Amino acid sequence: MRMYMIGWDNVSIEDVEVERATDKSVWVWNAYPKSERRSRAHRFFDTRQQAVNFVRERLHREVLASRDQLARVQHTYDTFVRKHGSR
Repeated sequence: MRMYMIGWDNVSIEDVEVERATDKSVWVWNAYPKSERRSRAHRFFDTRQQAVNFVRERLHREVLASRDQLARVQHTYDTFVRKHGSR
């Protein structure tokens, strides 16, 4: 069966041939004539659109979290500069 695997190293979606799948693992056909067990942590999806939606939502959450973190750091910096001066 075909599934779509997310690779987080370069944020890619790869079409892979899966021998079988359970709730925790999938067995992916590799370059050799055998399959290799992979953890569900690699994020496998039945359709490409499911994989795209998952990546889009996760990256969006990371952007929002980064913006929040930047705002907190900026506030801390501005407070410090008001109290102690810029140099």
